[in-house]
Amino acid sequence: MSKRELMDAFTWPVSRAGHAWVQAVPVSGADLPQRYLIDGSLVIGNTGQELAPIEPTFETIGHWSPSETEFVNDAPFKRRPLEESGLFLRFAYLKATEEAIASFADDYGFLGGPVTVALLIDHGCGSPESGIGEGFANWAAEIDDMHALVELWKAGLAGEPEIINRYLQKAMEVWRTSTTAEDLMLRHGIRIRAAGTIQQLREAAEISLKAALERKLCGRLSLIFSASSTDALVPQPDSLLGALWLQLAQAVAKSKQYRQCESCTKWFEISPQVARTNRVFCSTACRSRAYRQRQEEARRLNSQGVPLDQVARELQSDVETVIGWIRPKTPPH
Repeated sequence: MSKRELMDAFTWPVSRAGHAWVQAVPVSGADLPQRYLIDGSLVIGNTGQELAPIEPTFETIGHWSPSETEFVNDAPFKRRPLEESGLFLRFAYLKATEEAIASFADDYGFLGGPVTVALLIDHGCGSPESGIGEGFANWAAEIDDMHALVELWKAGLAGEPEIINRYLQKAMEVWRTSTTAEDLMLRHGIRIRAAGTIQQLREAAEISLKAALERKLCGRLSLIFSASSTDALVPQPDSLLGALWLQLAQAVAKSKQYRQCESCTKWFEISPQVARTNRVFCSTACRSRAYRQRQEEARRLNSQGVPLDQVARELQSDVETVIGWIRPKTPPH
C-alpha cells in the first residue's frame, strides 16, 4: 500500500445524530459557561429519549481519540476524510459561524485531539450531564490559522507582496513558541521581516509557512509501518484536525494545485500526476449532475421563449446539442 493509499485510509468517526450547540463548562477548571459543539444524541428530545455517553474513565480528556469514548446509542460511523483531496481548503474557507461549523462537523465529525474536552452540560432539568464537546473559540482559532497559512502559501507562490505582508505576521505568531521552528529559521539563515525585495518576501513566506506547519503538526501525528517494501514508515494523523494540517503540509511540500468543483464546490487536486489540469468536476457523479442541470436549464429557457442560439451561448454549447436536450426522443417502433 502506498503512502497516499495509507493516508486516504485514515478513518474518523462521524455522529449519525448530527451536532448541536449548547452552553457548557469543562470538567477541569472553573471557566464560565461557553458555547460548545456536542454530539446531537446528547440533546434531550432529539431521538425521543435522552442518550448519555458512557462515563469516561479519566477525569480530563486531554487528547481525545475515537477509541476512548463510545456512545450508548447511535454509534458513529467511520468516514475517510482524506479521500477528499482538498478538504483542508474547505476548512480554511469555512465561515466561523455556529451554523457553518456544525454543518462541517455533521459531514466530517469533531476536530478531535486537544480541542475535544470533557464537559458538564446543563439541560436545565436537574443535575448536569457529562459529555464531550468542542468550543466555538477553538474552532474559530483553527479556521483562522489555516486560512492565514493557506493565503500566505498562495501569495508566496504568486509573489504578491501586499498579501504576503498581511499574513506573514500571523504565521510568525503560530510558530514563535516552537523551538523546532526557530531551528528551521536558523538552518536557512533567513531573518523574517515584513519588508525587502520580492524574493526576500517569498523566502520569508516559505520558511515562516513551513515553521508554522511544523508547529501545527507537533504531537498530532504518529508513524506506522507500510506493508509495501518501498514505504517503510508513513505519517498517520491522530485526529481530523491533525489530518487537515497534514494535508496542507503535503500540499505545500509537493506544490500541489487545486480547483473548486463547478458542481458541488468541493476542492480537488489537479496536479498533473493526479488529474488533468483542465478538469472542472471533482467526480463523475458531479459531471453527470452538471450535465443534467444544463439539460434542465435548456428546457426551462426554451419554455420561456428564449431563442435557441441564445440558450446555446448561455450554456456554452451549440444549437444542435441544445435541440437534442429540449426535444423528447422518439421511442423506437
